[in-house]
Amino acid sequence: MNAQTAAAFDDDRTLFFRPVLAQAATTAAVDVAPVDVREIGAFGAINPVIAAANPLLMMVPTLRTAAAPSDVPTLRHRLIEMLKDFDTQCVQQGLPDDQRHIARYALCTVIDEAIQMTPWGGTANWAQQSLLIHFFRESWGGEKFFQILDKMAETPSRFVSLLELFYVCLSLGFMGRFQLQDAAGRQAVADLRERLYVLARQGRAQPERVLSGKWAGVQVEARRFQGFGLVGLITAGIALAALALYAVYWFRLADTVSGLELQALSLPKVEVTAAAKAPAPKPRLAQLLASDIQAGQVQVKDLALESTVTVLGETLFESGAAQPSTRAEPLLQRVAQALDQLEGQVVVAGHTDNTPTRTLRFASNFELSKERAENVRRLLAASMKAPERLSAEGRGDTEPVAPNTSAEGKAQNRRVEITLRVPSATN
Repeated sequence: MNAQTAAAFDDDRTLFFRPVLAQAATTAAVDVAPVDVREIGAFGAINPVIAAANPLLMMVPTLRTAAAPSDVPTLRHRLIEMLKDFDTQCVQQGLPDDQRHIARYALCTVIDEAIQMTPWGGTANWAQQSLLIHFFRESWGGEKFFQILDKMAETPSRFVSLLELFYVCLSLGFMGRFQLQDAAGRQAVADLRERLYVLARQGRAQPERVLSGKWAGVQVEARRFQGFGLVGLITAGIALAALALYAVYWFRLADTVSGLELQALSLPKVEVTAAAKAPAPKPRLAQLLASDIQAGQVQVKDLALESTVTVLGETLFESGAAQPSTRAEPLLQRVAQALDQLEGQVVVAGHTDNTPTRTLRFASNFELSKERAENVRRLLAASMKAPERLSAEGRGDTEPVAPNTSAEGKAQNRRVEITLRVPSATN
């Protein structure tokens, strides 16, 4: 955790709670319901942190479902500026520094996940230039988001504004470390969200219910009709203000980021319909290997139907050797553990530069690349639960990624690529 975000959490006390998985739940029951614009606006009416974060929060559903923008760097710059604006507003509101950093950490993490889970998020290499890296020099917050939440839950009265912000983040579909757990993960987040609502309510002096936590039945009061006019007017006013604020920020983005389609932001329909079958999970090795990416040991490219981990030959092998060095074994074990968490076939491909091999053992670059790929496959298999998913191929110097006219280019071409193909791409 970044020193700024950890400042408020400098002890080792027992964590307050963990999500509890339901014994039986259907996909339709455990999907995290999106927050309505009026709900975010209602929370913003009593929570200045959420009010300041409104423009960013309302972009999350749009980013998650949008087509690829024509100018990703411009989108990234605009998001960075919006986060700076948010930070400035928090300073003006007198929010303590530790809470300000926590709020910004959460927003960076949620927006990064929304983008990285899109097909274009992988091709744009967002993991290597994420908002979290820009502001906190961290590559993935999917675990620490929940660690911070656990610590705040110990003193809900102190962190009530942030607990409500984290509630909205979960309601917008943030999954973090639960992303790869399918239905069980969605249920865990849904349970956590319900507990978080109760915590936030306990942390406020006024037990007014702002968001629909969906945890208790409606209690009908005898004089409900007499009070409906005032409550209805207040709710309508908040909804109109939130919609106007969203419209302003949407049109500010529309002139620089094309292809983003506005997601319908209406109240959830009450009709119960069968949930559509979830698509096969997209490989996201960049998240699982974020620390190795940051250390420069691997490169990861996530596409819609496959992920490729590239390890340079100098990282894996001693000069002229075909067997990975002992120093490379921990790295390959981490790659194997990441592959174990995702479904699909894995192809290990060896590549060389165009310098002819002149040894008694290897008659050609193809044979050298095949031997290296097989040895890497063998080490990966030793650490995987289903080694039969692995295969090895030698491709010699037939697929260069850089010109073989310089030492640097040759070094880039001497590599091993480990490609995970999701089931829909291999059937």
